[in-house]
Amino acid sequence: MVRTEASTRLWDGLWTAAHLAETTRDSRAAMFSEHATADGKPTGRGYAWTISGSPDSIVARLAGSVWIGSSAVLFLPSDHFAAVVSTNLGFQQPSALLDSLAMAWRHHPLPTP
Repeated sequence: MVRTEASTRLWDGLWTAAHLAETTRDSRAAMFSEHATADGKPTGRGYAWTISGSPDSIVARLAGSVWIGSSAVLFLPSDHFAAVVSTNLGFQQPSALLDSLAMAWRHHPLPTP
């Protein structure tokens, strides 16, 4: 699918500002909350990514590698910061690079997982 100005206009009105304001609060809270196992044990995981930090300074991460590339995502919701790095280096997760970018943005270290 090729995104054009005309095809983008087809989405106008689907998600209004009022609709987004109403629906995203609970979605974001669930997205950046740790989800326990069925028997209540903590997992340190949200929606597939690891969650660390404190309630007012959450860090969410997801990283993975295969033989043809590596990718990692880092979210700092309270700082309005997100970074994504993808490489063609197999099994070389770029998590350290993401941490460096986040520290430059925040001017202080990230909470440890």
